[in-house]
Amino acid sequence: LGHDRAANRHWDKLMQETKPDHLRVPSSLLSKVQAHDKPKLHMQARQRVPHFFMGQLRPQPSVDPAIVRAFSHRVDANHDDFFEEHELQALSHQHQLRLSPEDISNMFDEILDRRQRNERCARGLMWKELFAAVQAHKRYVPVVDVHVEPEGGAKHILTVEAEALGQWCRELHAEFAPRCPGLAPPPGPATAGPRNTRGSARVGELNAFIKSVLVAKMDGGDSCLQDEPKVQQFLAYGCDDDLGDTPARSPVRLAKALCMSQRRLWAFCTRPYREAWLRLIRSTGLNPLVPLPEQFLGKPIAQHMDDEVARTSGLNVARPDPGATSCVPPGTGKMQTP
Repeated sequence: LGHDRAANRHWDKLMQETKPDHLRVPSSLLSKVQAHDKPKLHMQARQRVPHFFMGQLRPQPSVDPAIVRAFSHRVDANHDDFFEEHELQALSHQHQLRLSPEDISNMFDEILDRRQRNERCARGLMWKELFAAVQAHKRYVPVVDVHVEPEGGAKHILTVEAEALGQWCRELHAEFAPRCPGLAPPPGPATAGPRNTRGSARVGELNAFIKSVLVAKMDGGDSCLQDEPKVQQFLAYGCDDDLGDTPARSPVRLAKALCMSQRRLWAFCTRPYREAWLRLIRSTGLNPLVPLPEQFLGKPIAQHMDDEVARTSGLNVARPDPGATSCVPPGTGKMQTP
């Protein structure tokens, strides 16, 4: 247990010293043998590496359909189970949401484009169509881990979609290739073939491009490509609390970035006008989002053992009061004098 660790280590040391020479563990192997024999006592705690999920891999809260239906009934002036553009324009003007009539028209068009062609002329929307526009949809996508190691800083891991990472590489190459002659070509589009072979080749192309990004220099100066905001906002994510849109911070020097562990995870895909619809719903006093469940962090085995010892320590203990126990209720066993 936690409070006996020092005593246990002292006993292990004493037992090692009292062993004869032919049974004594060599000093070069003693720490490893003790760590494998009693890992909870002798193994050093490993420092956890910060892990960040990027883009659509971050979990999104779901939407309560009853709240969406209540919003539709509140804004539906003629009670025909359809709400129209002018009703939302009035709602936006009343609550100063800064949504222009063109924005609301684009929001309606994005939903109407998913209807059958013969039903797109009707500009009214049902609450089920609105619910589909604000609800996050899960999709199983290929992802890759980017292990980033800053100079003199703590390591961190970025988990990003493989397609999003390839798109970032292509945009970066198109913008800075004319000014960085040593920049490697970006990874090409996905090709047909076995999944493992294709994924291994793609990870190799990503590593070659990111390695060239970290060492490339700009023409006409000593500035490095990794100091550019587009590179810092992605690879240096999580290195500092001031990362993001703060222009005054100094760039983080990156020593290494390596892609590995390509696999598939669930992505939470959202439609383009989800946030605008949620602003409209909240303006009526409704909150449609269902909070994400809190992550339960399991207790280690040592904590379970300590809790069980604390629970059983009070069991089978003699009562501290010296009073005699009896099966007869109090007051009924007294003698009565005539």
